[in-house]
Amino acid sequence: MKQYRLWSYDVWGNADDGYEVNDQINYGIVEIEEDIPSDEDIVEALRGFYLKDDITVDDVEIDGDGQSIYVHDAEDGRPICVLELIEEGQ
Repeated sequence: MKQYRLWSYDVWGNADDGYEVNDQINYGIVEIEEDIPSDEDIVEALRGFYLKDDITVDDVEIDGDGQSIYVHDAEDGRPICVLELIEEGQ
């Protein structure tokens, strides 16, 4: 099981002009059982805790490198949050 620190974004802007992350707020710790989580694993971990209960993989775009996982709105590209891997001992 891996633990990630969830950072919620304070976002400025709009779909026409683009978005800018103004600030990020520590929202808590998310645990994901899979060593290499799929998009479904990530949405499942966030659903009901951070994302609305009816959000699906089709509603978000997820990318990252395993250390940081970025979640964006699939409709307009607005940044939603980032998950940062917590290494053992941190």
